[in-house]
Amino acid sequence: MVQEVKELSTIFRGSKIVTGKKAAEKLVKDYSKTGRLLNYKMLHFSTHAKVIPDIPELSAIVLSEVSSAMSKEDGFLRIGEIAQLNLNADFV
Repeated sequence: MVQEVKELSTIFRGSKIVTGKKAAEKLVKDYSKTGRLLNYKMLHFSTHAKVIPDIPELSAIVLSEVSSAMSKEDGFLRIGEIAQLNLNADFV
């Protein structure tokens, strides 16, 4: 996956690349709350997803897991959470 992201960064100059443990649910939500997601016209997530057809609201993009017991984030960016993100992207 990291190679895929590096390849894309050569095509899309000025890209912000976040990989590994830094690619966490909290980061995406923090970018949304501060308005930083509004700066991006394209968002590319090279990750796994969890699809639950019987309960679609539990479907999610799987990001880095949280290691702190103090965090309320679980590493799953669910459909409802995605819908609440403050973004201006033409492509996700």
